[in-house]
Amino acid sequence: MILILDIGNSNIVGCIYQPATAEQPENYLEVMRVKTADKLTYTDCLIDMNYNLSEYFDKVSTIVLSSVVPNLNGFYIQLCHELFNKDPYIINYKLYNKLPLSIPQPHIIGSDLVANAIAGYDKAPDGCIIVDFGTVLTFTTVSDKAIKGVTFVPGVRTAIDVLFEKTAQLPKIKINPPSSVIGQNTCAAVNSGVFYGYGGLVDRIVEKIIEEVGSDLKLFATGGMGALIMPYCKTKFDYDIHLTVSGMRKIYDLTK
Repeated sequence: MILILDIGNSNIVGCIYQPATAEQPENYLEVMRVKTADKLTYTDCLIDMNYNLSEYFDKVSTIVLSSVVPNLNGFYIQLCHELFNKDPYIINYKLYNKLPLSIPQPHIIGSDLVANAIAGYDKAPDGCIIVDFGTVLTFTTVSDKAIKGVTFVPGVRTAIDVLFEKTAQLPKIKINPPSSVIGQNTCAAVNSGVFYGYGGLVDRIVEKIIEEVGSDLKLFATGGMGALIMPYCKTKFDYDIHLTVSGMRKIYDLTK
């Protein structure tokens, strides 16, 4: 049994990989999703893993770990030792030369972006764009067996949080899909701007990437906000909430 741990800026996700059988395709059973809160302590991480993963402590044979939050790495590596008696298989730049994609700036690029690229490449080797609706809204372009580059935009929640922090009178906004582009109150006004604005932003960036690459690209999306924002995009994506963890598992298979 493979446990895949994805430590992101918004959430820490743990999935159990279930291989394909004659009856069903491969699946990623999500067994942990907790907020990546500021100033998490070792005890906080221990409580989260005990609460969510205790039934798997003696069943997991392999742990695959990706992190874009360096200050949490030590906690989770130690917990893998203490709770599972395992060394986690860490996705980082040391593995990238074994992958079928050329990786630009391997020491700098986030392991989550590489995992997204590998998952997209596995489905569309002729070229694709992977849009990740996370803390940062990212567009990873894959073409000619290489990650051509990445486009960054502040994520939806990030933008709303900054708006709250930098304005004196705007309240903390609960994110809700708007019924109209014209907001009738403050909360509705922010939500209409965010949903319709980000929908148009995504469409425009995808359009320009395809124009610049000069070929048709398959479109994939992931990230917690994706299911909310995509209905406001004209562009149609193949959406998979577990695209990143599936890419992590593929990296493990390619490099172990």
